[in-house]
Amino acid sequence: MSVAVVTITCPKCGGDVKNVEVTGSAQKIPCTYCGTDLHLPQIGARQEDATLRRDDAAPQSGRAEAAPGAMVVTSVVTLLVVALGLAFAFAFASGGDSSEDPLAESQRREAAQSKCEDACRSACQGAPRPAGRSPEVEASMRRADQTVCETKCRSERNCWDPGSARPR
Repeated sequence: MSVAVVTITCPKCGGDVKNVEVTGSAQKIPCTYCGTDLHLPQIGARQEDATLRRDDAAPQSGRAEAAPGAMVVTSVVTLLVVALGLAFAFAFASGGDSSEDPLAESQRREAAQSKCEDACRSACQGAPRPAGRSPEVEASMRRADQTVCETKCRSERNCWDPGSARPR
């Protein structure tokens, strides 16, 4: 009688058990990697299911078994993603008056800023000028005085953030 030599893959760890001699009778051999008992069917006999069985014959779900540490990491990551999603949802839901259009709000702020700057510009037109300057210096000094006056006015009236502007 001839003896067949086969290689078997363990269904638990995926390791290959090589050079297994298959005899005429059913036999059980341990996996060289994880120790799971592998059942080899009897050669020559008609079998309904010629697949290998594990000794601890738990029904297989078709999924690979995950290590307990990997399941904990997956659970923690899932919880963090859900928590961040809820945090963003609440932040956007409570982020001010949602009935106001952002474009309309931006246009309103720009109009208020422009109005504030125009008021400062007109208030600084008649600002007193020191006397005794030479004609060459007068033009550039007038622009500098105008800029200083407008900047001070814009700061006092808070023209840069007209949403919180409090005219004095």
